[in-house]
Amino acid sequence: MKPDIRNQPVSDNDIMPFGSHKERRTPMQWVPLTYFRWFLDQPWSDEWPHVKAYAQNRVKPAAVASVRHPDRVAEPSPKRRDQ
Repeated sequence: MKPDIRNQPVSDNDIMPFGSHKERRTPMQWVPLTYFRWFLDQPWSDEWPHVKAYAQNRVKPAAVASVRHPDRVAEPSPKRRDQ
């Protein structure tokens, strides 16, 4: 029997376990905060307790950092073409 991936802990380098970011093989640390905010608003988010905890940790500090330091970017920004 395969282990239930919904109950597996996740870290920054793990691939997002569901949705379009799973298909793109996006590491958790590169999943946009908007996606985590959307996920946290879903009624089924409780079915993914480790992803939910990770998302809550990612969303809360970023919101605080952007308010205290508006010049800091809360999400990784793409490289500019002139760099």
